[in-house]
Amino acid sequence: MRSALARLIAGALVGAVALVAAAPAAFAHGDPSSHYLETGVLYPAVGDPPTQETELALLGLLHAARDNGYPIKVALVANKQDLTEDATMLKRPQDYATFVAGELSLTRPLRGLVLVVTPVGYGLAGNLPDRSGDLQTVDHDQSAALVAGLGQAAGEGGEALAEAAEMATRRLAADAGHPLPAYVPPAQPLQSSTASEPSDSGGFNLWLALGVFAGVFLFAALAYEVQRRFTSSEQAETVEGATQPREASAR
Repeated sequence: MRSALARLIAGALVGAVALVAAAPAAFAHGDPSSHYLETGVLYPAVGDPPTQETELALLGLLHAARDNGYPIKVALVANKQDLTEDATMLKRPQDYATFVAGELSLTRPLRGLVLVVTPVGYGLAGNLPDRSGDLQTVDHDQSAALVAGLGQAAGEGGEALAEAAEMATRRLAADAGHPLPAYVPPAQPLQSSTASEPSDSGGFNLWLALGVFAGVFLFAALAYEVQRRFTSSEQAETVEGATQPREASAR
């Protein structure tokens, strides 16, 4: 009995350890910008981020644009480390903007634009609410025309990308009839941390891993109990069958 219990528990432990070890890779799978922008307004080029001062300035500007009726999310893509699905998107910012906007629209309607800034240029996709509040999709031709007005490539590194994103946000908002003040206060560090964190679907969840462990262990314990009762029942039947012939012969 004890050896059977030991084998079951050992098997459960091995299975749980394998699941916990595989969890970070499973949870980390997916597009970084899409995960960040599910809950925030800025993906800050984790591969080569801007300085905190510049990031906070850009966040403040994005919050101001949202409050002024021009919601826009920005993805700074500095290098291939910021891409997990298709590294060629680094040179295809418009395709990447379309992809991210599509990912963000899977769970709920995307209210606003997605601006992608890479070293080679800009990409723009998404929706904007009209005067009646209805969402209007920005088509390819509109995106191309708006991006053309933003100038040349943004430059290398997260710092240059963030500065280019500030300029682009101001110009896009002004062209849409939502000009921003000359001075916009930067976001507070707490807001930066909240906006820049990925959603839970993109990180390792310790409690989920522990729950998996507990579930596997309880399953093993239940299996052992069932086996123990089944074995006890078989032994009882064997003993009963062995005693019956003896009673018959005694008679």
